Amino acid sequence: MAKLEYANCEILLVDRDLNTRQSVKNILHDAGFRELVLGKTLADVHAHMSKSMPDLLIGSCELPDGDFIDYVKEVRRGKAGNNPFIPIIMLVEEPTPQLVSRIVESGTDTVIAKPISTAQMLDRVGDLIEARKKFVVSDHSTSGRFVARTELFRGSTHPTRLRPRRMANSSASPKSST
Repeated sequence: MAKLEYANCEILLVDRDLNTRQSVKNILHDAGFRELVLGKTLADVHAHMSKSMPDLLIGSCELPDGDFIDYVKEVRRGKAGNNPFIPIIMLVEEPTPQLVSRIVESGTDTVIAKPISTAQMLDRVGDLIEARKKFVVSDHSTSGRFVARTELFRGSTHPTRLRPRRMANSSASPKSST
């Protein structure tokens, strides 16, 4: 299997818990991601998204200074950030049915319950790259996969650098050691 190139993908990872941030950072770094920006509050998300648009946003719904779920809704409606199609992974400590429903309705791409395993995180990132759900671009919303109609370019399901890109040397056959 060919190895994917992730080094130039920027990920914004926001969680109030230092151990979770470090764990997810290590998982992603080991997978080849190098541009990892860490934060612990919704204010950190606002600050970073106002000056740069990451290729992937990973955040906990349990942030100390605001509701990350409502922020995701604002992103999907084009009222926050500059890319309503940004892939978003939501982390949750206690995934009650009501909370998961609220998260899904916000437009989050996927939900991961804590504690997070390496396989779980990498599978979800891989799903976003290979088989991401489509959006409905409309003036009205009945589901979370809604993006408000605006004048900005919205034609792609992959407007970020988080997409399959094979490494140049990955197609070479492995040398046998005899």
